[in-house]
Amino acid sequence: MRLPALEHLEPTSLEEACRLFQEKGGEGVKALAGGTDLLVSMKQRVLTPRYLVNLKGLSELKGIDYDERQGLKIGPVVTLRELQAAPVVQEKYPALGEAAHAVGATQHQFMGTVGGNLCLDTRCWYYNQSHGWRKSRPACFKLGGEVCHVVEGGKACFAAYQGDMASALLALGAEVRVTHVGGERTLPLEELFTGRGKSPHFLQSNDILSNLRVPPPLSAQGASYKKLRLRESIDFPLVGAAVALSLESGDGVIQEARVFLTAVGSGPVRVSKAEDLLRGNLFSEEILEKAGEEASRAAHPVSNMPASPDYRKKMAAVFMKRAAKEAYKQAKGNYSDPENVFGMS
Repeated sequence: MRLPALEHLEPTSLEEACRLFQEKGGEGVKALAGGTDLLVSMKQRVLTPRYLVNLKGLSELKGIDYDERQGLKIGPVVTLRELQAAPVVQEKYPALGEAAHAVGATQHQFMGTVGGNLCLDTRCWYYNQSHGWRKSRPACFKLGGEVCHVVEGGKACFAAYQGDMASALLALGAEVRVTHVGGERTLPLEELFTGRGKSPHFLQSNDILSNLRVPPPLSAQGASYKKLRLRESIDFPLVGAAVALSLESGDGVIQEARVFLTAVGSGPVRVSKAEDLLRGNLFSEEILEKAGEEASRAAHPVSNMPASPDYRKKMAAVFMKRAAKEAYKQAKGNYSDPENVFGMS
């Protein structure tokens, strides 16, 4: 399949890029960073922008920096491989390295960017297909039609958000800066997502994701991201779970907990009830089992990808518990076998 006709634009500054987005406007212009998902969608004619604005060369969007008071700063065009390899990420934010390593295959990680993975469109079997395949069916909600091919009688789009990086960044309390002509705004990453399948982000047509910040880790904090997929080397998640825990000094009581899922809804899913169960309690098999049940309840997958919704709901609990065990080990400074967290052989 070939790309549709387009004009490739290369701004030399973030200001110029913002101006190009404003001038070209709407769905006729898209940002190009790694292109690992965008170019495939264009070949399928899922997206047919007239202009691509290449952000990869902009120095303002590059780099990984760490400050003990302000935390980690990540440029959105930093590649997933660069994020994994950064010493400060390996030392202080291993969950981000786990999530970056889980994206696609090695080739995707060398090309794909952190910002690109955050801004992934939602996906569905009936949407992410070739033009020839799609035209044999009535247009779905995501394509501007009035039908959902996944949920019979559905009144909205149920396409799933399947980004890996979002849940790990959300568990760590990240915030993002969005730049546009004439200004910028900073918001918690959680506020970037609409939770709607048809349009998963609150970004306006002339907005550019220009910065990510992750708070400095607490002295007794751990976080982990775990992913279920069919093929270990390439696939989007069927379920992804990220857990961050911080402990009170001494007895190991959980002071703070953040739990997020991906691929089981039209946006990242926060499991607040699991957080409430973990917070203020000693980490135990009983508490973890109850938290896993809440993760399963919070997951609302539909039949728009491989594996049944029931299976993926069950796996939401399994992978949430695996991530929580790893996060607890990190927080305790114990990196032994996950199966021995509770003294199990």
